[in-house]
Amino acid sequence: MSTLLADIRYAGRMLAATPRVTVAALISLALGIGANTAMFTVINAVMLKPLPYANADRLVAVWETAPDSGRRWAAPANFMDWRRDTRSFEALAAYDEIGVNMTASGPAADSPADRRLSEGGSGPSTRPERLRAVSSSGNLFDVLGVAPALGRSFTTADEAPGAPQVALLTQGLWHRLFAGSSDAVGRVLTLNGRPFTIIGILPADFALDRDADLYITGDRGIPQSYPFPGDITQVRDSHLISVIGRLKDGVSVEQAQAEMSTIMRRLAQDYPQTNTMLGARVVPLKDDIVATARPALLLLLGAVAFLLLIACVNVANLLLGRGIARQREVAIRVSLGATRARIARQFLTETTVLATAGGAAGLLLSRWGVTALMALAPEDLPRLAEVRPDAATVVFAFAMAMGTALVFGLVPAMQAARLDTVGAMKDEGPRTAGSRAERRLHKALVVSELALAQVLLAGAGLLIVSFVRVQHVDLGFRPEHVVAVEINLPGERYSDPERKAALYRGVLERFRAIPGVSTAAMGLTVPLRGAVNRGFWITGRPEPAPGVDQGIDFQIVSPEYFQALSVPLLRGRGFTERDDATAPLVAIVSRSAAAKYWPGEDPIGKQVQVGGPKKPPREIVGIAGDVRQRDPEQAADPLMYIPYLQDTEPWNWAMFALRTDLDAAALTPAIRDAVLAVDPLQPVARIRTLEEIAGSLGSQRRFNTLLLALFAGVALVLAAIGTYGVMAYSVARRTREIGVRMALGARPGDVLRMVLGQGATLVILAIAIGLAGTVAASRVLASQLFEVSASDPATLAAGAATLCSFALLACYVPARRAMRVQPLVALRDE
Repeated sequence: MSTLLADIRYAGRMLAATPRVTVAALISLALGIGANTAMFTVINAVMLKPLPYANADRLVAVWETAPDSGRRWAAPANFMDWRRDTRSFEALAAYDEIGVNMTASGPAADSPADRRLSEGGSGPSTRPERLRAVSSSGNLFDVLGVAPALGRSFTTADEAPGAPQVALLTQGLWHRLFAGSSDAVGRVLTLNGRPFTIIGILPADFALDRDADLYITGDRGIPQSYPFPGDITQVRDSHLISVIGRLKDGVSVEQAQAEMSTIMRRLAQDYPQTNTMLGARVVPLKDDIVATARPALLLLLGAVAFLLLIACVNVANLLLGRGIARQREVAIRVSLGATRARIARQFLTETTVLATAGGAAGLLLSRWGVTALMALAPEDLPRLAEVRPDAATVVFAFAMAMGTALVFGLVPAMQAARLDTVGAMKDEGPRTAGSRAERRLHKALVVSELALAQVLLAGAGLLIVSFVRVQHVDLGFRPEHVVAVEINLPGERYSDPERKAALYRGVLERFRAIPGVSTAAMGLTVPLRGAVNRGFWITGRPEPAPGVDQGIDFQIVSPEYFQALSVPLLRGRGFTERDDATAPLVAIVSRSAAAKYWPGEDPIGKQVQVGGPKKPPREIVGIAGDVRQRDPEQAADPLMYIPYLQDTEPWNWAMFALRTDLDAAALTPAIRDAVLAVDPLQPVARIRTLEEIAGSLGSQRRFNTLLLALFAGVALVLAAIGTYGVMAYSVARRTREIGVRMALGARPGDVLRMVLGQGATLVILAIAIGLAGTVAASRVLASQLFEVSASDPATLAAGAATLCSFALLACYVPARRAMRVQPLVALRDE
């Protein structure tokens, strides 16, 4: 133990004796370990930690599959059959996101909370408010294994027909409405015009994959996310609910998958029109939640691993040069009786002390890094609220420090152990002993870090090109200066199409009267945020064969919709206010719909039936330009427009597009007042600009691109520093040779070209290796790219040119020093 402490004290003195080398090594290690630890903190929370549910390893997600989708929401009737027929699960539960309007609250009995409310204390506002809810089957929390913090949970009795409506509040809504009072249990909230009794409060750490304010029960196990007419449990042609299950003890995911596949094959035979070619997919719940984020996070983890390797190579180069300068010291210690193992152990002790200090600095840096990552991370990153440094973070940083100590400390230690003590004891020993092997090792290390930096630069360049191209995708509409106002209607109060149309007409009139609004229009859904898709039939053609999905996205719009969003009308006519319930039914289709369903024909004048073959036909009167309703990175889907005054479907949501030069925040009070003036019980769900919506869709790509570019920049700086160190060391070792060359007539320019040529050889070799590595990693990169190949020549050339510029600049400074070598001084020193 005393020997170890002596080694540590000696290591501290030796590190302090070379402050420049020590500080450079610490900075390299802090950057490498800090970046890796910060990414590990995110990945640990998102991908590695078990879900915060009881026996979470037995929870699975169950999806429908179709030929064009391996992950599709379930139809209500299919879910009911699953729940009845499966034997692999303890239970299956369904849920879906739903927006609800809270218009009032009432007491269950006289209580202190009631008295506080009557006196103007905390409680729900009398102004209608939009809340985010999750509607679920009554057994959702039993399946998850989550108990409420206060009150009771749902039961299957709560989903029975005629059962009183009940709700569970999240901690956030509980504290906002009732200041955390236990008297909240038993109170009544009026949601969508119906009374819901609060029966419990959920735990503070509870989270599902949906961000919600409260949970309510569904209809016989089916979430109330959509006001279907008739018996919702018999609906098979609409796929809209998420399903999770808890496996029975001893049942594997594979066994559950086999059973669900058997059930779906039977349903395809029983219901060929809706279930042909449909299947089921069973996935561990944790894998399902992080599925979309996993590729990007693993890509970033690989990037920071490269960064750590570059840092290690840098430190190894620094310590190798430092070890060469200590050859005489080592030789003296060996001559005095120190064993080579003892010398190697001393060098490893020094690197361990250095790595420990670098790990501590990296751990501190990682805390700032996690804060920055949280600020930059997209809102839809799963389990984002669980990201925080913990004991695992400290253990990881310590493991990184010890691992890097072994990586960059082993070579200098072995070098010291193999030292030629006789040559080292001579005056010229440090300049000549083992020079060829040392130079090769230095060059190999610098080529390695330059090649790694080239891979990161190429990857960052490809992501930057992808991001720029996504930003310039033609969306089919102009999002500039358009404010999107979303509302959700209580289905019970607006089940009558005429009443709903009157509300829309009244709101549009109020919006047009707002100063600064040039155009106001109504649509069903916000562009880029999805669309309703329905089956449709072309009049005069045979019905689609069972399993053939002849569906089309569609929008319910007011006549000004195309003008408000600057959607071009290519042919035919637009809608007018005369296209109402008394007029012939009409529709407009997009260019891609015309090309897909009427190739080589003119669709104008053709008739279609939307929603079923028994629906009344509509005549197509126009063709509009394509609009991307979903992912801007995918081609626009076929789209159909229907006049809002001819809509008879029970949609309980709408979007209003306001073209204005004013700021959305400045318009918000007038927008809310306009809606309340038409219906005092109708709140506005959300107000955003279309530019904000378009920007939010690229948040994940922006996050990936920014981080990889940052890592590539740090790697470039570290590689340049390493190149400078090697070239400076090489020039110092060749001082006598350079002096002889200049004494024999070499000019300073000749020396400059010699040193830069040596550096250029290393850079070219590194770029070649790095480009080969980039091509090898193309599979990892491919899923993150958009309209650019992983081997795009222009992007790879730009990365190579950037690396070459930085590396040659790092070589230029030592080369300039070599030009100033005085021959007489160099030869005299020898």
